[in-house]
Formats: sequence, structure tokens, C-alpha cells
Amino acid sequence: MSKNDYAVIGKPQTKVDGLELVTGAAKFSGDMRLPGMLYGYAVRAGVPAGILKSVDVSAALAAEGVVDVLTAGTLPGPNLMGILPPFDQPILVSEQIRYAGESVAFVVAESKPAAKKAAKLVKVVIQELEPVLTVEQAMSPDSRKIHENGNITFTRTLTKGDVEAGFAEADLVLEGDFETSFQEHAYIEPETVCAVPSGDNRVTVYASCQSPYHLRGHIASNLGLPHTKVKVVQAYTGGSFGGKDDVAAEIGILAAAAAVKHGSPVMVAHDRTESIIGSNLRHAMKIHYKTGLKKDGTIVARKAELILDGGAYASESPFVVMKALIPLQYSERSD
Repeated sequence: MSKNDYAVIGKPQTKVDGLELVTGAAKFSGDMRLPGMLYGYAVRAGVPAGILKSVDVSAALAAEGVVDVLTAGTLPGPNLMGILPPFDQPILVSEQIRYAGESVAFVVAESKPAAKKAAKLVKVVIQELEPVLTVEQAMSPDSRKIHENGNITFTRTLTKGDVEAGFAEADLVLEGDFETSFQEHAYIEPETVCAVPSGDNRVTVYASCQSPYHLRGHIASNLGLPHTKVKVVQAYTGGSFGGKDDVAAEIGILAAAAAVKHGSPVMVAHDRTESIIGSNLRHAMKIHYKTGLKKDGTIVARKAELILDGGAYASESPFVVMKALIPLQYSERSD
């Protein structure tokens, strides 16, 4: 069967939303403009590790154009989120700070410049702690525990076949250590949401995200609402690459909480600096590989130990660990 027999394979296809994107007709979350819209901006911890002792929002509340300042104690729900269990990340810090970009308060104002200006007026007192910055530090028995259950989020062993027997029949065994670095996703469109209330505690969130149902669940939980009162619309999304799950949930929760509380649309649109300091990176990894081969290049055994740096919270680490392990079992030949 030749490619001419196929309707799609081997033939150019028109991108479904291509015309809207190249003509500028596509509307992203950040393009929305609604009457009475408010804007949110987070106050960041600014230190990699510490204990939050106090947050004074009085000066910010008195600033021109400021409508509200949310803190951990003002959220109606559990103040927790995460991509996968153990769901260990607070939306706004109440006690322990685990990375410098962590949000400690959320300013809501009549314009983004007013919100950014007022954010600088929030007075935060932090007892700084020695940060744990490497996987070697984190795995040391003497290391400070970042979380109550320790510093190891997830472990898994994947075994297929008799690995030692494979090495015994190998003509050549290669062994070595490798490292990969953190990677910033650097999508063209920074993280943006627009939360629009519609009365009776209902809210619609237009989000640049990749997992709208995940986002909906966390918004409903942290606002203490049934899922039926939360609607998430995935707007045109200018890239994500796995990077917008956590941040979309965080800013979606905060925007929705403010929108429901004040009865006005609330937009959160990160600038590039916020996007970098307040989002997760691709995991850095340390890898020890041992591979057994026959003379013809056939791979007969492979053993690998992978240590991933997941940062301050679990996020997608369990999923990423499994995704890193699974491909190891498929290589059959090295040419």
C-alpha cells in the first residue's frame, strides 16, 4: 500500500486552529477584557528555605487601587495542591518556605501595576533556614527534613527478565555515570488565567493550561465548592510542555477565590520573571548506566539507577520517575 492510498498519512494537513493563530484572531486568556476586572499579583518569599513568622498586609491594603490581599488563612479550603499524591504544596505559605518563588500573599487590585506596587508593601518576617540544594544533601541521613515524611518523594524498581543472566552472556559490558540539568520550559506565553464569577458561588476559569479537569478539581477543593460549580475552559495555549500544570492550579485557585469573594472577574498574567521563579523545572537527573552487549550490537542486559531532583514538592515526580524508567527496557540493538 502506497502513501497515495491514505487520506492523511504522507499528505499535508491544515492545522485546525492555524488560521486563527497566524491572523491574530485567536484569543488567549490574557486577551480577555471584562467590565470591573481585577488583577492579581503574588508576593514571593524571596528566600529558598525558612519559617514564615508573620505577614503584615495593612500597608498594601491601604494602597491606591487595592481591593484585597489574600493570605493562607483567608482561603476557604485546605490550601493544598499537587499533580499526584501526596498533594503536598500549599497555594499560599502558612509556615515552612521550601523555595524562593513560593507565594506568601496574593494582592488583588484594579490594575496589574497597582497590584505589583502594593505587593512590595507587604511586610514578611521569615526565619531563614539552611537550604537543601542537592540530591546528595537531601538523601544524607543528617539532612534537614524538607517534609514531615522526609526528602524522598517516590521510589520505584522496574525489573524485566533475568538481568544478571543477561550480563553473564554479554561479550562487552559498558558502565558509566551521566547527568542532565534542570530545564526551564520557556513557553512563549507565560502562565495566565482569568476567573469569571456568575453568582451562587459559581465560577468559570479561562486558563492557559494542559489539564483542565485537574485544575477544576483543585479549584473546587480549595474554594470548598462542589465540582459542578466550577468550570474550566482551556483557552488557546501558547506552549506548556509539562510546565503549566502546577502554576495553572496555583493561580487558578487564587484568581477564582478572589473572583467569587468579590463578584468580579480576576486575571492573573505572569510576566517572564514570575514565570521562571514561580514554576517547576524539568527534573535534573543523575544516572548510572550499565549495559551488556553482544558483538553484533545486540543489547542483552541493562541496569540503571536514576536519581531525580524534584525540587521542593512532589508535583509530577512520581509520573516522571516512571516515564524515565519505562524506556530502559526497550532497547534491543546498538548500531
